Amino acid sequence: MSHRESSHTVVVTGSDQVTARDPNARCDTCGVQGTIALFEHDKPPRQVERYCDNCWPARRDALEAAGIYGGWEVLSWRFVEEFVEIVEEGIADNRARGKNTPEQEAALPAQLHQMATEILQGATEYDGPMPSRVAHFIERHRSATA
Repeated sequence: MSHRESSHTVVVTGSDQVTARDPNARCDTCGVQGTIALFEHDKPPRQVERYCDNCWPARRDALEAAGIYGGWEVLSWRFVEEFVEIVEEGIADNRARGKNTPEQEAALPAQLHQMATEILQGATEYDGPMPSRVAHFIERHRSATA
């Protein structure tokens, strides 16, 4: 891989895969070593920004507020926990409002089982212990039949 560095942002050329989790990379915001998130701008040249677990949420919010788009990857239990919270709250809200059709309700256990399976399969990519909310989500939905 060849790259040019401008501050901490990397402009990548070639076909090498850049990943979010890199214990040697530095956060583009605070400079700490070790990243869990990357954002790739959707316009050439391929520009990749990396962030630590502490800086990513604010950067994500700033990108969204500014209408800046691209691809991102996050390997953080914090992000998985946010995802689980959004899923659970969305399901509860849809049920409370009677928005789900019988077909959607019937498909839900298999969808939640798939989500729980995918989270569990990726668990080794994240640093530290699995948060209890994520563990409980997996426990509840891994038993569902696909």
